[in-house]
Amino acid sequence: MWGWLTAAFVISIVAPTVLNGAIKLAYLAFQRLLNWFHTKRATNKGLAVIVRQKLKKGDYRVIQGFFNQETNRLGAAQAYIAEKLDDSLVSAFGHKDLIVVQN
Repeated sequence: MWGWLTAAFVISIVAPTVLNGAIKLAYLAFQRLLNWFHTKRATNKGLAVIVRQKLKKGDYRVIQGFFNQETNRLGAAQAYIAEKLDDSLVSAFGHKDLIVVQN
């Protein structure tokens, strides 16, 4: 259904303002990301996606947002720079860098 959607593609369509406004954290919990989706869902359509990107310094860039399949654009989005990801988030990613959150 959305097998063609990749982390690299999502990163390529993220607005620079989202990346520049990244929230810096020592620790990023999966529940924080899920809570954000829950609060934004009423006014946003599309697939809820989370992307992980390992940075050269060892930190992670994590981007979450609503991907509109009709326009191939990312709607509401939030970026984070985190030193560590919690175990449930690491487990959800597995060996991939993209999660599609089921509502």
